[in-house]
Amino acid sequence: MRHGVGWCGFIALCVIAAGNTVGAAATPGAASTQSIDVVGCNPVPAGIGLASLLANTVRVSYVTHSGKAIRFVQFEINSGGVLRHASDAGLRRKGDVVEHELVVEDGALRARVLPTCTVDYVLFNDGTTYGERVVANAPEPQTTPVPLPPPPVMRPSSVPMAAPIVVTACEGRFDDPSNNDYDITVGVTFENASAKTADVVKFGFQLVDPFGKVLQTESGTMYGLFSPRVTIEPRKAALADRFLTQPTFPNSPAWSFSNFNGHDVNRILCIPLAAHFTDGSTWNR
Repeated sequence: MRHGVGWCGFIALCVIAAGNTVGAAATPGAASTQSIDVVGCNPVPAGIGLASLLANTVRVSYVTHSGKAIRFVQFEINSGGVLRHASDAGLRRKGDVVEHELVVEDGALRARVLPTCTVDYVLFNDGTTYGERVVANAPEPQTTPVPLPPPPVMRPSSVPMAAPIVVTACEGRFDDPSNNDYDITVGVTFENASAKTADVVKFGFQLVDPFGKVLQTESGTMYGLFSPRVTIEPRKAALADRFLTQPTFPNSPAWSFSNFNGHDVNRILCIPLAAHFTDGSTWNR
């Protein structure tokens, strides 16, 4: 397929954007074991027509793991071998999931090339740093610590459970792009990030146009035993590069559905919606 390129978002998103290849997952940042996991990296086309070939902004999703609060991050963006940079400022705590559209600081990206985002530099709230900051047109980070607000007081029943299902890849196949309303097959690679075994997971699929409007929503449910930290991948036919889909192949996290929006579809979001665990507990977005 030549119509889309995949990227995924941690617990919230996995995207297929316009491009020349399909199925590549976002590469985690270099500091993933230190402080940050980059789980989504997607160029935002500058406009329509010829402008759609370039991107001046990039949508980056990341999750923080550091025990110290973070107030500034600079990312390196590798777009087909061309290096660019983008920065995000704001107070982040451990476990925060962030998705921001960031301005590319040192030149445009090719909108139809799937980039890789890695972490160049992290400024912690206590003034310590990780990595080396590249001086481009990046905003200057604040040099004095930001006072941390007290954590909110919540009743035990209202404490939100972190999403236990992590989508690590979202691959889309357009069955026949020469037709206007072609079928779409989506394969989801995911991991149970909780400490419990799941036996049912449900995903939502959103078909999105180039301007971020959701054109169509679908869903898919998979049954089985999904142990903690085990990656579940879609199966493919032995002699063909195509997914084996539900419900015919119940152990393959792949689904096929009709596309009613033709070539207006620019990317697909894969979103974990719910999970059921063998101890009887459940999680719902």
